[in-house]
Amino acid sequence: MGKQSGPLRVYHLTAHSGIQGAGVAVVTGNMWLGLLEWLAHTTIDEAKVRGRTTFAQALALQIFCKAVWLACLVLFATLSPGASISLWWH
Repeated sequence: MGKQSGPLRVYHLTAHSGIQGAGVAVVTGNMWLGLLEWLAHTTIDEAKVRGRTTFAQALALQIFCKAVWLACLVLFATLSPGASISLWWH
């Protein structure tokens, strides 16, 4: 993350994570998964900035989260009769 300190650090973290969450919401068509991504991405990046995880560990966790959102989406689609995986795939 570019801004690791300073008065706008929280703003940059929130905006960066929000963009990631919005991307997940758009691709999956699911606002809740987007919000979960926003929360997870914020938590992971904050841990990285505080030195609790390395850059590689944070990236691995973020990729893992994307895999979890995909698994949730597929599981929901297979368990819900008539449900589509996404707005993009009808």
